[in-house]
Amino acid sequence: MALAEAEAEKLNVEGLSIMLAKNIDSLNANEDKNVERYLLKSIYDNADVHKSEKIDEYPKVDSKKVAARIDELEKDEPQDAKKTFSDLRTWAKVK
Repeated sequence: MALAEAEAEKLNVEGLSIMLAKNIDSLNANEDKNVERYLLKSIYDNADVHKSEKIDEYPKVDSKKVAARIDELEKDEPQDAKKTFSDLRTWAKVK
């Protein structure tokens, strides 16, 4: 059972990283793009996810904006994906 949960969690994280990478292109403000890049870098550095976008270092962003973005992403997700966002908060170093 734990293996199935781990596999589902990996799919959640992969899907999230793809969505964030696609979202960067649609945003107008650089600051918003950097929040998405920050979250992607957090995923790439901490999860076994194929890098679809090259990000060499963490962009400079307000951690409150990063936390708010995670909250925004989480509220639209089903309950079974909550661990993904808990992990993302840890990786992004925000509460």
